[in-house]
Parts: sequence; structure tokens; C-alpha cells
Amino acid sequence: DDLTAIRQLPLSLQCRVFHSVTHNLAQSVNFLAVRGLNDTPFWAVVLEELEQQVYLRGSYLEREGTPPDRLIIVKQGEVQVLHESSGYVFEVARKGAWFGGSAEISTRGASASAR
Repeated sequence: DDLTAIRQLPLSLQCRVFHSVTHNLAQSVNFLAVRGLNDTPFWAVVLEELEQQVYLRGSYLEREGTPPDRLIIVKQGEVQVLHESSGYVFEVARKGAWFGGSAEISTRGASASAR
């Protein structure tokens, strides 16, 4: 896959290729947009941990009460963030939206589900 090929390049070139390929997405995510291309340590961590996943409509990405184990960035489509037992939709996340990734600061688990 593309990520495997990119990871075989020298780190500085990995950063440039990643930025080139994902520029529009990176620019729409606030905490990524402020990072310069020369922030190699930051991009090295992003590239090391990055994993692209595709979910079918209605599949859960994260379940309420389960400790989040990743940061999710919406690349395309939309994700409903909802209270599972009532079905109440708090938000519909679209391209550039992000959520999850707070397991380090919360022991309660995710406060909502995402599908």
C-alpha cells in the first residue's frame, strides 16, 4: 500500500511526500494545519502512527464507554457522534473533523459513540 512505500523513504522525503499527498486534508485539520513541513519530529510521529481505515456505513468506529485508543480524522464521508442508548446525534463530523485520542487523560472511556 501507499503508506508502506512512503515509510521506506528517508524521513525528510517521507514528510514531503505525505504533505504533498494529503495537503488538502492536513490543511482542514486545525492542529495539523499549523505544523510546518520542517517540523520533522512531529511529522515523523504522525507518519509512524498513521493508519488508513475504511468503514462501512453504520459501522462503529468508537463505542461509548470504551477507552479511545486512537485519534480519528475524517477523510471523506461523514461520521455521526451519538449517545448510543438514546440515539441522540450530537454532531455529524465531516472532512477534517477529528475526535478520540483522549485515553491518556480520561479513565472513563469515550463519552459518545461514533459511526
